Amino acid sequence: GHHAGPLAVPGGLDDVILLRTHELRGVEVDAEARVARVEAGAQWGDVVAAVAPHGLTALAGSSHDVGVVGYTLGGGLSWLARSHGLAANHVIAAEVVTADGRVRRIDAEHEEELFWAIRGGGGDFAVVTALEFRLLPFDTIVAGTLFFPIDRTEEVLQAWREWTATVPDSVTSVGRVLRLPPMPELPPFLSGKSFVVIEVAAQESPDRTAELLAPLRDLGPDLDSVHPQPTAELLQLHMDPPGPVPGFGDGLALADLTPETVAAFT
Repeated sequence: GHHAGPLAVPGGLDDVILLRTHELRGVEVDAEARVARVEAGAQWGDVVAAVAPHGLTALAGSSHDVGVVGYTLGGGLSWLARSHGLAANHVIAAEVVTADGRVRRIDAEHEEELFWAIRGGGGDFAVVTALEFRLLPFDTIVAGTLFFPIDRTEEVLQAWREWTATVPDSVTSVGRVLRLPPMPELPPFLSGKSFVVIEVAAQESPDRTAELLAPLRDLGPDLDSVHPQPTAELLQLHMDPPGPVPGFGDGLALADLTPETVAAFT
């Protein structure tokens, strides 16, 4: 759903139409062409399960139960984004219904302006019923997480900030503070604990990844889970909880990540 428009009654739904697409879960894979066709309600777990047996990788988000179409219409920043760009840039066609009630298949040659708009412009231009997008011809990666005590947040994130300026585009990483609730489904060393962590996904050999990670490993993490794995396992890397949970989010894009910025964050 979308928020109500500027002329709406505050808190009301008088100008909002909600469409549920959760039953449109179909995923078709053309392994030879390396293309997937995904219906509007498909989640990333559906797509990854369909493409992995073919040795292919999709530019999936960080969680298995995120909707593919909404994610992609907003751009789609994946663990492979530094080298492969946004998911929206890999869309080759879309099936949409426009406000006049017409069903259209749009691509670079048909309705090209509408096709341009939906790739990163969000869902306001048409109702998208399916997307077709390119897949990548590999299925392994070196990825994992370095855990440090939360009282080392400033030290670790400043070191990570310096490190990000040196690594190649084949490496995508996240620096975060992670406070885990005491949940029985978490292992004892994580349940109820707090950390500063660095998450890494590297399209490199294990030996080259070890070379690149050396400055961070020299900080002495309490736990280091970086290892070669199928790209399908990237859905677990960010440790998003299974199923919906209440939450609040906000964000902004920075032109530069300065030492002062990291200090202010910590």
